[in-house]
Amino acid sequence: MEVLSVISFLKKENGAVLMLFAILLPVLLGCTAIVVDFGSQYACKVRLDNIAQAAALAAAQDLQADAGLAEDKAYEYLNLNGIEDQHAQVQVSGYDNSVEVTIQRDVDFFFGRILGLEDRRISSKAKAISTGLTSLSGAAPLGILSQDFVYGQLYKLKCGAPPEFGSGNFGALRLGGSGSSVYEENLKYGYQGKIEVGDIIETKSGNISGPTQRAISYRFSQDSRVPPNTIDDYDRNAPQIIYIPVVEPYQTNDNHVYSVRVLGFAAFFVAGIPGSGDDSEIEGYFIRTVHSGTGSEGQPDYGLTTSKLVNP
Repeated sequence: MEVLSVISFLKKENGAVLMLFAILLPVLLGCTAIVVDFGSQYACKVRLDNIAQAAALAAAQDLQADAGLAEDKAYEYLNLNGIEDQHAQVQVSGYDNSVEVTIQRDVDFFFGRILGLEDRRISSKAKAISTGLTSLSGAAPLGILSQDFVYGQLYKLKCGAPPEFGSGNFGALRLGGSGSSVYEENLKYGYQGKIEVGDIIETKSGNISGPTQRAISYRFSQDSRVPPNTIDDYDRNAPQIIYIPVVEPYQTNDNHVYSVRVLGFAAFFVAGIPGSGDDSEIEGYFIRTVHSGTGSEGQPDYGLTTSKLVNP
């Protein structure tokens, strides 16, 4: 009798468990749908956000050169990351130098379909602007007075003798030290310290003919491109491109400028290797290009820009 009673009790318990499982099954399916489906959709949203931001930043780099080129660059980047044109929209604005990228994609529910959930549309939007640089690393130890630069025009970046920028001033700046060897290293590789708009920099006196010639010769020797870079056909990383602070005189005495104030930054394609002595001149063509650094919406644009994300 006792054995039969135990068996009967267990049968009753099995029935209760089955009933409880039937009641909890929809809840379990709902939790699975939330964890799996919504987790998958969140991962998709993060990926689309990253793609939209990267596409906007890449396109903003070409805004100064050509708005149409910037739009093409955005779609090219989107396509490379699996986003077809019909799922994206690119808006280029010359008013605020911005590129806005919008991506929309329908994502299927998997477990959620059991609960009657339909497909969900995920949208991502990013906006980037092109701005003038407010800080820069890699500048050449030269300064050029603020003016309305003309694309493709040849400018004198360092003069020979006699000096044209004031008594003792040949266009050189003291960056990281006053020695001629420091000047030569900075002209070869770019000054590795950071220069910011508003900085006061001392000028460097003297013609510095030998260091100037050796540094520019070194830059031209680093051009491994075939055919070599020219002002009519050059890569963004061409060694002939130098970045120069745009300045105004700060501390002066008679005809000598002792220091200058940084107003912004410009880029030039060096025209050729300078001569020696009185012919130790650096000339460069003004170009528009992009460079890594900090930018600000209110910063005057001297042709050297960077891109940054803003709220769309």
